[in-house]
Amino acid sequence: APDSNLLDCSPKYFAVPWRGGGGPFVVWPLSKPGRLPQDVPLCTGHNGAVMDLHFSPFCDECVATGSDDTTVKIWQVPVGGLEEDLDKPLATLSGHHKKVILVRWNPVASG
Repeated sequence: APDSNLLDCSPKYFAVPWRGGGGPFVVWPLSKPGRLPQDVPLCTGHNGAVMDLHFSPFCDECVATGSDDTTVKIWQVPVGGLEEDLDKPLATLSGHHKKVILVRWNPVASG
């Protein structure tokens, strides 16, 4: 979607949708430059492709994803980054009738 993020960054990480089943995406520490490893840990949990993602402006480890599966999921990445795949989001927001192509956090409300 034209308004979607192809990737997003927090002060500590970048995140980008990945290919594969479960709507995977990668969250990688900015402190580890270079090529991603072949077995990069993934966040998985959607039943469709991740269409957009956005880091919280108040929590560097918190990222929201919107998917082709009509859900929004909120993820908490461990401090320091992923050591293994993460398949359980903090929350799932359902009830959308179409794919979610844009997610954004409120930039002034931290609660």
